[in-house]
Amino acid sequence: MKLNFRKFSIFLVGILCLSCSLHALSDNPPPEDKTDIADSSWTFVGVASNEENERYYYYFQLIQQARMRTVQVLLVDAQNKNKQEYFLKEEKSAPETLSSLQAGRAFLRFNAINNSWIFGLKNKNGEGFNFRVELLKQSEEADNEKDIAKGVHLEVTNIRRMNGHVRWGKNKKEEFVTADQNWYRNIVVQDAKVFHSTIQGVFCFLNDGARFYSVKLPLEKAKSASEIRWWDPEGKSRRVSQFLQQKVMDGKILLSLKVPAIRLTVEDLLWQPSPANILQAGFVSTADKSSGFCFIDQMDFNIS
Repeated sequence: MKLNFRKFSIFLVGILCLSCSLHALSDNPPPEDKTDIADSSWTFVGVASNEENERYYYYFQLIQQARMRTVQVLLVDAQNKNKQEYFLKEEKSAPETLSSLQAGRAFLRFNAINNSWIFGLKNKNGEGFNFRVELLKQSEEADNEKDIAKGVHLEVTNIRRMNGHVRWGKNKKEEFVTADQNWYRNIVVQDAKVFHSTIQGVFCFLNDGARFYSVKLPLEKAKSASEIRWWDPEGKSRRVSQFLQQKVMDGKILLSLKVPAIRLTVEDLLWQPSPANILQAGFVSTADKSSGFCFIDQMDFNIS
């Protein structure tokens, strides 16, 4: 039998390379763990209804900054104006992934297979909620994804599918709820050492079916004055002013737009003389006696 020296040489080189690679892996430390969550915020907002068409306004936000995690949750019963509120700020030393984030009694989980989120809250009395949303794009105009400042990425998605359960009240009866008016907002700060600022957000739902949201940064940092989207009662996107005027009074927030011409007065359910919350929220009244509900929040990305 003749020995094929060329194939034999390639075989020897392969063995030597494999041996070198294994030796290098044994000497070097393992690669850095990449499971830490970047400086980001995940926000879910909407209005849900049960089988009796009773409404609940909900807000869920989790902010991750370095090792600090802040969660703000609010659920409001539109019938009697009762509310469940939860706020927590804690340090998370263990790395986590988006598949399961925990902050006290609040939780947020992402399923990459079907691009869905599950989030909710369960208090010590067993009351709370758990909702599931699917981030399936409805149309190009329904989604907004862009860099709103250097190193700051914004994504806002109009969610048509939400379902879940609410457990609340004296009997702690569990109710099945659904919603077709929801938003998912994700803000990622790619370099917290460079970006030091407050991002302001507004979400409003009017009882005639119209709704809008706004995201605003300080003008010296932003690529535009603000990001605003408006939908009419038929669910169609309409032209809207890029400047949402805000004026805060004791227990009230005044919101106004030139196009469409509207002035909203929000009675803040969370108002305190010395505000500590990152969220304001309340029922809305207008000059023409229409009503609704608004959430006004802020995210402070000030990492030193």
